Amino acid sequence: MVRKFYATVEQHACKGGAGMLGLIEIPENIKSGEFYHKLGRFSSVEHAGETMQAVPIVDFKTYATAYAPLGETPFEPDVVVLVVNPRQAMMIAQANVYELIHEIPPISPAFNRCVAMQLLRL
Repeated sequence: MVRKFYATVEQHACKGGAGMLGLIEIPENIKSGEFYHKLGRFSSVEHAGETMQAVPIVDFKTYATAYAPLGETPFEPDVVVLVVNPRQAMMIAQANVYELIHEIPPISPAFNRCVAMQLLRL
């Protein structure tokens, strides 16, 4: 059984993620890249900072994120997270291109995990 639930800022373990989802103001050490550099994820603070500047950020304040299986979601999702392997990702991209320009025949993928998210605005 897959759960439907929501998470407030207190339940988000990642402050960078919480900030990008509009739950909190992104802490300066995360914006600058210093935090991720100290974790060893980047070779320099500059590269980490450049990456952080390129990450999409919700442009409105939220109070929670709601999660549910895509087929059972009781809300219209703002974001759909797909947990797929590279082949499935390619099939999704091809299906999207087909829908947009009708030139590439779609492949019928069997998606094993889809999650819907809703950002609950303040």
